[in-house]
Amino acid sequence: MAKTPTPRMMTKKHLARLEREQIQRKFILIAAASVAVLVILVLAFGILDQTVLKDNKVVAQVGSDTIIAKDFQNQVRYTRYSLIQRYKQAKQLAAYFSGMDSSFTQNLTQIKNQLDDSTTLGTQVLDQMIDDVIIRQEAKKLGITVSPEEIEAELRASFNYYPDGTPVPSATPTDIPVPPLSATQLAIITLTPTPAPTVAPTEAPATITATPSPTRTPMPTQTPMTLEGYQSEVDTWIKSYGDAMDRATLNRMLENILLRRKLQEKIAADVATEQDQVWARHILVADQATAEDIIKRLNAGEDWNTLATLTIDTASAATAGDYGWFPRGQMTKEFEDAAFALQPGQITQTPVQTTYGYHVIQVIDHQVRPVAADLLETLKTNKFSTWLTETRNARTDIVKNDVSKITPTDPVLTAEDLQ
Repeated sequence: MAKTPTPRMMTKKHLARLEREQIQRKFILIAAASVAVLVILVLAFGILDQTVLKDNKVVAQVGSDTIIAKDFQNQVRYTRYSLIQRYKQAKQLAAYFSGMDSSFTQNLTQIKNQLDDSTTLGTQVLDQMIDDVIIRQEAKKLGITVSPEEIEAELRASFNYYPDGTPVPSATPTDIPVPPLSATQLAIITLTPTPAPTVAPTEAPATITATPSPTRTPMPTQTPMTLEGYQSEVDTWIKSYGDAMDRATLNRMLENILLRRKLQEKIAADVATEQDQVWARHILVADQATAEDIIKRLNAGEDWNTLATLTIDTASAATAGDYGWFPRGQMTKEFEDAAFALQPGQITQTPVQTTYGYHVIQVIDHQVRPVAADLLETLKTNKFSTWLTETRNARTDIVKNDVSKITPTDPVLTAEDLQ
């Protein structure tokens, strides 16, 4: 009969050893779990960094406001889409006019260069976004706001959708009325009347058989756009820009446009509607000796119109060098200073040298006159642009980060576009 094994007695030494082994196994398990958790965290951070964190990285700081990567990239893509559309339109115009003259080719080349130079394009887009933030901040200080109704009205106007009828401008800019020439002006300018055409007499009136004109088919009247049609066009336009555009982004862009417009009116409210102007004409030649000879001949009584045929200024040759009325800031400084220093009827007694050559200038009149509507708008735009540049340069709380590595290079011109 087999003997029953006698249980081995556990000494204190054995118990201590088992306890150490259990502790070691526990540490190993904890370490393995910690490594696993760390790996998971690293992977999760990598995914977040390429998605959420990457999209929300700050690319520029303007005071307390930030511009994040996602908004910057969407704006770059929108700009690229717009440039591509301009490229296609320019190409269509070239085809329509049956040729590619220098102006068309230069325009196409310029757009292509903008698309190819993504770094410069990205910098320009970021600068524009910073300007938009500055405008928003300044508008807020001045209490300038834009309502949702104004945004919708601007969008409807962009798509020519006027459910309440096409609006009539409340103040239509008009050109400055041209008064009759004064005695002083008439004394300076010689007007050559255009002879009436001579009609050869006929022996007898000819018998004319009336040919009935063809009945003209009336052109179809354009069907007014419906609300559904308008909404469909907006949706189609948004989809044409892919991920770079949605309705919220579009509203934000329209809000920026309206804020800029309102702020410009505020900043440029004091632009003068009248300016000191001269009415002048000139004869441009290539050398000083020729200009001095023309001055001598004019002083001797020779006709201006005859001598004006010597001008090398092709732009004003058809009008005997007449530039009409202009204020300061429109001509080169040397030309402008000389013209504003003359009295009506006077001619420069020394040729005026500019980068274009030597000018003989005569002032026909000098008055304070109303500023033309188009020039007034240009002056307001220039004043606002100057204010914006000076404000941006004076700010010390604007920080721009390097965006060259995150600037999108899509969309691109297709091979068909480049043909």
